[in-house]
Formats: sequence, structure tokens, C-alpha cells
Amino acid sequence: MTGELFSPLLLRSGQVLANRIAKAAMEENMAGDGQLPDEQLFTLYRRWAAGGAGLLITGNVMVHAEALTAPSGIVLDERSPLKPFAEWAKVAKSGGARCGCRSTTPAARWPPTCPAWCGARPTSASAWAGTAVASAARPP
Repeated sequence: MTGELFSPLLLRSGQVLANRIAKAAMEENMAGDGQLPDEQLFTLYRRWAAGGAGLLITGNVMVHAEALTAPSGIVLDERSPLKPFAEWAKVAKSGGARCGCRSTTPAARWPPTCPAWCGARPTSASAWAGTAVASAARPP
């Protein structure tokens, strides 16, 4: 069993992971100014990359700034500069790991007052769990 853990893994996409150790998606809540990845997050991923995992999956990366899971969430939308995300990927892959981005769609995160174009209307009260967090003010 130990041999399999450290052996390469061929994915259906044709990509190969160096081993079968992965860091699962977590919610780091470490966005810098403008809800972007910054040096604090790069330092964390640099340490994880040095650990030798075959795959590092990022924490939530929201695709809309009005649908945060927490006030310190990362946002990648049409207004976001790509340079900090490219740096994040570079750092995550610095130890030889593949890097996956956990993009998170608004869906059940929209407050009841969301614009009609969002198309996401949960059908039960339980789906609104976290609405207070999602609508919390973002840090400066």
C-alpha cells in the first residue's frame, strides 16, 4: 500500500501526478486587497508545495464578488487582474505538484435581493445557510 501512495498516478486527461498525495480544497479566507491572492497566501502554498504532494487544490475562488462564502474570500471575475492568480499557480506548482483551482459559483450564496440575471434561487430555507456570511462586508 505504501508503494502505491508514492507512485505516479495517470489521470484520464493524460496528466500524471507524481504521487497520490493531495491537499484538498479548503477555505483559507486569506484574500489580500481587492479580494486577490497575495504574498500571505503565496507563502502558505509555497510551504505546501515544498511538502511534495502530487496535487494541490486551491480553496474557494469565487466567480462573483457579490457571492462570497466569507469576507476574506478570493474572487476571480471579469474585473480581476490575472497576474496574482498566475503567481499563485506558479508557487503551488513550485514543488512539482499539479495545481487545481476550486472555482465556486454563486448558486445558493445569493442573498434574496440578488439580481434576476443570477438565475440562482434556492428552494428551501436551509439553502440560505451562510447568507449572513455571504453578504458580510468585504475587508478594505
